[in-house]
Amino acid sequence: MSYNIKSNQRNQDNSHLTFYIILGFFIIALSINLLKLVKEHTQKTRLLKESETQLKELSASRDQLKLHLKQGQSRDFIENEARKLSLAKPNEVIVVVTTPQPKPTVIPTPTVHVPNYQLWLKVFLPQ
Repeated sequence: MSYNIKSNQRNQDNSHLTFYIILGFFIIALSINLLKLVKEHTQKTRLLKESETQLKELSASRDQLKLHLKQGQSRDFIENEARKLSLAKPNEVIVVVTTPQPKPTVIPTPTVHVPNYQLWLKVFLPQ
């Protein structure tokens, strides 16, 4: 009988050991999944913040473009741009005032006629 009692104790000890091993694997698996979820959460939070800042920038750009479009459609702006392109209203005369440019004058340079033999002497007998 003592043999059976020891064997039952071993079986109980082994069953407790297997229970703790299985419990340990379960806790490790839960910890790994929890770490993955935390990592995904931080990545998605960062992505959300980046998207929000991008949304703010784009909405500010859109507002600025709407204002620019509104200014571009105004009557004064259209008339100023037409004037820059030298366009006129019907029955209007365009007057272009230019500043007179002075005409360049040609100043002749005096040329001294040196006889040919003197030029040859300068080549062969430099002084």
